[in-house]
Amino acid sequence: MTYTPSPTAPYLRILPDVYVVGSGTPGFGLSHDCDCHVYLIDGGDEIAIIDAGSGIKSEAVFDHIHNMLPYIQKVNYVFLTHGHADHAGGAVDFQSNYGSTIFLSAEESRLLAIGDEEALGLTMAKELGHYPRDYTLRKCSVDVEVNGGDTFTVGRYELRAIKTPGHSKGSISYLLTGHPKRVLFAGDVLFPGGLINLLNHPSSDLADYRTYTENLRGLDVDALLPGHRMFCLSQGQKHIDRCLHKLTTLAIPRLTCFFM
Repeated sequence: MTYTPSPTAPYLRILPDVYVVGSGTPGFGLSHDCDCHVYLIDGGDEIAIIDAGSGIKSEAVFDHIHNMLPYIQKVNYVFLTHGHADHAGGAVDFQSNYGSTIFLSAEESRLLAIGDEEALGLTMAKELGHYPRDYTLRKCSVDVEVNGGDTFTVGRYELRAIKTPGHSKGSISYLLTGHPKRVLFAGDVLFPGGLINLLNHPSSDLADYRTYTENLRGLDVDALLPGHRMFCLSQGQKHIDRCLHKLTTLAIPRLTCFFM
């Protein structure tokens, strides 16, 4: 899909101060096909992005941001749930256009900084046709290496980093607090219905899923906002608990697969 910038580009307000400003396939077709959901948190005096998309035609995402909040001069923070190209490829565009501070797990920050397409699964994904053959993951220096338990302020809100490897070795989920709803940005770790995204790649591991998804137990999540497809805005913890139940029995949660 070729995106033509438009002064009336749409966006989705899904919760107070939480918007979808980018989304490809499978998703809402707001930006390039290869983009994950790109979420924006309006903290009042600070703006944060959760995941940056692929970096193919990032101006589409920027159009949505400025149509939604025309007064925005700066996107302060970009929190990457993991380093796969559909989530992290656009980080350098936010860095160069807005001077955004980039956050990524300690396990994957070096891989993005050197553009290691093999370790981040992009080489295989391009061979399978998930990305254009000429697509290149652009290097991006990471400003803050995130560890589980870290907390970050975004204006009137707070994000808590939760270590959730499984989909990738450095996957981090972010819990938004101080909001009327408890919101979990889950990246590609877990989806409504209790689905997981286990890839046929060395960095994706079912044993990690069994160990680290336990970190999502008891969070009382309302809104579960994953990196692709549909999200849920209430009773999100029920979907998480369904996944946890499967992971603690002999059953495996029904698998799904998106871009890497």
